[in-house]
Amino acid sequence: MTAPETEPARYRLGPRSTRGLIAGWRTGQIACVGIGLLLAVGFLRAVGGGAGAFLGLVAVGGGVAVATWPLGGRTPEQWVPTVASFGLRAVADATYKPWRSSSRRGQGAFGGLVLAQLAEPGEWEPAWREGLEAVSAQMRAGRRRDGPAHSPPLSTGIGVVSDSMMQTRTAVVPVGGTGFALLSDADRVERIAAWSGALAALARDTAGLHRLQWLSSTYPSWLDRALPSGDVGSSGKHYARLLQESSRNLWTHEVYVAVSVRCHRSARRAEAPDEALREQLSMLAERLRGAGLVPGAPLSPLALASIIRRGFEMTPPTTEMAWPWPVGVESSWRRLRTDATWHTTYWVAEWPRGDVGAGFLLPMLLEPGLRRVVSVTMAPIAAVRAVRRAERERTEGTVDAEMRGRHGFALTARAVREQQSRQQRESELAEGHAGYQFSGYVTVTEADQEELERVCGRLEQSAALAQLELRRLYGAQVDGYCCTLPTGRGCR
Repeated sequence: MTAPETEPARYRLGPRSTRGLIAGWRTGQIACVGIGLLLAVGFLRAVGGGAGAFLGLVAVGGGVAVATWPLGGRTPEQWVPTVASFGLRAVADATYKPWRSSSRRGQGAFGGLVLAQLAEPGEWEPAWREGLEAVSAQMRAGRRRDGPAHSPPLSTGIGVVSDSMMQTRTAVVPVGGTGFALLSDADRVERIAAWSGALAALARDTAGLHRLQWLSSTYPSWLDRALPSGDVGSSGKHYARLLQESSRNLWTHEVYVAVSVRCHRSARRAEAPDEALREQLSMLAERLRGAGLVPGAPLSPLALASIIRRGFEMTPPTTEMAWPWPVGVESSWRRLRTDATWHTTYWVAEWPRGDVGAGFLLPMLLEPGLRRVVSVTMAPIAAVRAVRRAERERTEGTVDAEMRGRHGFALTARAVREQQSRQQRESELAEGHAGYQFSGYVTVTEADQEELERVCGRLEQSAALAQLELRRLYGAQVDGYCCTLPTGRGCR
């Protein structure tokens, strides 16, 4: 007799939490309805009669509509910060000037980001300031874009991305291993369990680790750059033609893990960031090996610059450049232009709400012919804080359900699923599992706007196969694009 086949393991991510202040209502929603009620009272007192009652009804209806009517997946009150930020940025830019410098007021080369080198212990702060001054001086002088003229050599050492806005430093480790898509279900479950253990171990040191980010990058293999040239004979010409024809259908998939630590301004802790970053890189390599993965050496500044440049160049550079940032940046409501390429960034608004298998992301990660970067940023939560938060959310969910039932409101299936997810999360934390917040982003890149819109449609279809709900980041394309760079951004 043959042993019965075991059912493959299933995972439940649960819906995104939408808990509010009172009965599921957010503070902004309550404020909109309150303003509508105040306007209605004002109209009744100032106008009176039927006209006042009509204006009051319109005011209350408008407040409820602003608080609840969905537009593009968000209510109008949720759109207010995005529209205001986009408008202020547009006013600051005035009009777009082609190939203008993307550095502003010394805040960094692109979105507050600067490529630097891991300094020796106790010397990180002067090196960081020197890098910022060199970048600012270069951009003011309008020099060529292959790096500051007096910058230190970047071919050795560990490259870091210094984020002056978030006060973080990030290093990147390439990760390889046996193809996950080719493994059996049992092997996938084993790999996921090992990765879960690695995350739990890294989360124990929440004082050192600020963010953990994995990035999956897909781009053309560019075999035509390696084609033989000159008089190579008939066989060489046939080989070159074969490579040229096959290169159009070959794509490279690379996976990186980025580690971010906080930079402290305190003089007593000035030496901490680089020491903490080295320690976290060492721990990460050890945990990745334990999970059956093959981590490489941390990327040097030149290697880190090359993977950043690869995100906004359609063809690879002929020489290595230490300057990784685009020369010109144009941000619109729907898309972002960097030099000669166009990008659109999506936020993963909803992960699979039902039970899924170990390879649920494969339809999106392996979709052929799409140049994209998938990024997931994870923020570890201290054990005590995670338990208290889970208990508070479960209690608030119970109170909201009781209030809805008391006032005759139906309890939706989504609310029931959210409460079940809270109870499950509390049980997992009680069993000793680590707590993380996570957020996902996807950026697609093309050479022109028309082709970009076409691949955006393909991406949305492949994400639907993976049971993901993608939401285009209207009005926040620059911020979204930075979340798909090795920066540790995107998770609050």
